Amino acid sequence: MKAKDIMSPFNGIALDPEMGLKEAVEFMNFYRKDDGTVGVKGMLVMSGDKVVGTLSMEDVLRSVIPFYINPLLSDFTWEGMLLNMASRMCNKKVKEIMNKNLIFAEPDDSLMECAEKLIKYNLQRLPVVEKGKVVGIILIRDLYNVVINKILGRLNGNTDGCGDKY
Repeated sequence: MKAKDIMSPFNGIALDPEMGLKEAVEFMNFYRKDDGTVGVKGMLVMSGDKVVGTLSMEDVLRSVIPFYINPLLSDFTWEGMLLNMASRMCNKKVKEIMNKNLIFAEPDDSLMECAEKLIKYNLQRLPVVEKGKVVGIILIRDLYNVVINKILGRLNGNTDGCGDKY
């Protein structure tokens, strides 16, 4: 199997780097996916047709925790600090906190290559690019589903998983 076999086609929906963080978070929270569920954990950030970053829940949380605060000192931080820091983010733009370290797959990449990128770089989503254009996205959940379907013997109608014993 290849990346193109499990990717979801890219629907062109992305965040703009100039978008305000509040608008971006609202968009992500209320975005309706193809399966009817609402809300996404992250999205591509695009300038025109070029991917310039990603914005995820982790990026938003990371942006409100000052880099200079050591987690070991958390007992010494004041009550309400997280909310105080969050209120300071209201006027930030997506481009200020998005992840700019872009990792891509190509449609003919093996699933092992995709898995390695997702795990090595601690990614939840992997854009699939062909000739410089985003053609799809692989979520870590997509790859996980392939693995568990193989374990359970449900992949491609095969019953050669790990057996029937649970």
